[in-house]
Amino acid sequence: GARERAALDPGLAGRLRDLARSEGATLHMLLLAAYALVLSRWSGQEDFAVGTPVANRTREETEGIAGFFVNTLALRVRTGGDGLTFRDLLARVRSTALSAYASQDLPFESILEALRPPRDLSRSPIFQVWFNLVNVPGEEARFGDLEAEPLGAGTVEARFDLSLYAFEQEEEIHLDAVYRTDLFETWRIRELLGQVALVLEQAAASPGRTLESISLVTRGAR
Repeated sequence: GARERAALDPGLAGRLRDLARSEGATLHMLLLAAYALVLSRWSGQEDFAVGTPVANRTREETEGIAGFFVNTLALRVRTGGDGLTFRDLLARVRSTALSAYASQDLPFESILEALRPPRDLSRSPIFQVWFNLVNVPGEEARFGDLEAEPLGAGTVEARFDLSLYAFEQEEEIHLDAVYRTDLFETWRIRELLGQVALVLEQAAASPGRTLESISLVTRGAR
């Protein structure tokens, strides 16, 4: 796998937070809606699933247990419909996400056992694209007089065909795309990041505009 990175304009990041708040949604839902629109245009599909992690302990008796409490959710996104606006798409994503959160304790493995989808060793079942918003505040590690700094992994592993990670740090939002190099070339992924940013700009300026009127033609492509 490989990774490409981009940063959203700080002013745009603030407008996106305001838009999500005004629509009763989270930044995660808003970014996912824009990502899904780009995926829909790329694939020609109007109905597909995007994987996302969910982490939290919903039961009091698990608070004292040490362990990694993270589950995988498959969020179904539908972008079809005459006159559908970005605001409508965001509402759909919000509804789907809230419904999934209500059942977040059901292990993803249990869903696979129940559905028994066709398995293919070349791709993951149910979904092949991933999205995650990382907004955990960074903290410095201190060990007395010893200084510590984080080191990135030398090798990038693409668990899925395409993954988009959004990092929310103070007033900034950064986008990372991790992808399979046997499927995508670097320039294509750079264009993807530019297209997601472009969709977000148009949505922040006019959330009531139809999906059909939202352009994916970036300045570089033009």
